[in-house]
Amino acid sequence: MSHTIYHTEAFVISSRGAGEADKTFHLFTREFGTLRAKATGIRKIESRLRYFVQDFKYIEASLVKGKNYWRLVSAKPIHDLNSIKSLATPSRARGLQLIGKLAPEEEPHAQLFNELVSAYTFTSRIKANGEDVESVEALVALKILHALGYWGDNQAENILITSPFDENSIQKVKSVRKSIVRELNKSLSATQLV
Repeated sequence: MSHTIYHTEAFVISSRGAGEADKTFHLFTREFGTLRAKATGIRKIESRLRYFVQDFKYIEASLVKGKNYWRLVSAKPIHDLNSIKSLATPSRARGLQLIGKLAPEEEPHAQLFNELVSAYTFTSRIKANGEDVESVEALVALKILHALGYWGDNQAENILITSPFDENSIQKVKSVRKSIVRELNKSLSATQLV
């Protein structure tokens, strides 16, 4: 029986062990949105896949849709974002965890995926201090909530939703970050999911 192999970029939101050598991954993919995929034998020492597929990594994944679940059959790292060893890494984790909690399974959000890639590319290019990273994180959260339908009509922040990840946007976020965080907390509380 032949199965179609789908190739897509993905962020690894989380993982958990399954059985003796398998693992289930929660992925945020460009084409399919969030999904859960099982990788057979990935925890074995001889598995090459185990080094590429780790939490919060950006990968190119090859997936097969089975009757009951997706299978991760191969993956390779996309190095430009995985090489970030900065303050942005915890920020990346929080953004992905937010998507994991709020995004419905297998509902594509290609624009949101592109926004995440832009955010993490931006943080890899700049020498960010803690305040810059907090501002990027606030802007990422704002864009996530908006894309998933959890953001209201606050005009000051809505201007930022369409802004790119650049120095100007981060400076704007810095000037209103406290009010953004207050509104983010209200929105997150209203979801009753976080």
